[in-house]
Amino acid sequence: GKLQTSLYISTETNDWYSMVVDWAQNEANKALMSKLNEEIWKGEGADTSTTTKKKIYGIKAASTAFAAIAQVKKANYADVIFNAVEQIINAGYSANVALVSPAVYFVLASLKNDSGSYILDRQTDLLCSKNGQVRIIKAPELTGNEIEVMDTNCAKPYAGNSFEFEAVRDADYDRYKFFFRIAAQNKIKTDWKKGLVYVSDAATAVTALTEV
Repeated sequence: GKLQTSLYISTETNDWYSMVVDWAQNEANKALMSKLNEEIWKGEGADTSTTTKKKIYGIKAASTAFAAIAQVKKANYADVIFNAVEQIINAGYSANVALVSPAVYFVLASLKNDSGSYILDRQTDLLCSKNGQVRIIKAPELTGNEIEVMDTNCAKPYAGNSFEFEAVRDADYDRYKFFFRIAAQNKIKTDWKKGLVYVSDAATAVTALTEV
């Protein structure tokens, strides 16, 4: 895939052209990296057509759906993550990260065990279970009660080392239009999708896990 951003620059800046280009590159880098993070999460890339193959493959669309393995008493958001970890392990992969929305992170950071200790180590953001540690990452790209538990080896994003730069003269408005483009993609093989588990609503998942 290729990401693009653009901005207009007045020709009155000609005397400082190189300085303006440097400034524009810095601004473009911020915009493109922000867009890349968004696309890595919810990009529409897919193997279904020539058009979709050119788009960035998003983790959300590629993931395996959450499925309750076993019910527990008084299930909570941590149990949802533990269940997703078990799904990934059963598929032959090893979960090491859980991306969570800001709302889910707040709940996780508030949970305590029967001894009154916080379940989440708030110094390291590590959540410990019988299957090892999972690092919790608060990701603003996730909204509502979304959670993504993953083996980070199953999604490999990359971006080009340099920008493609193009300046187009717009004589009618006495300005330039600067275009900045960068090649980027997120490699997710078909079998790797088993190492990615998406929870669309943690609250609904808790209900599915709670023993009645």
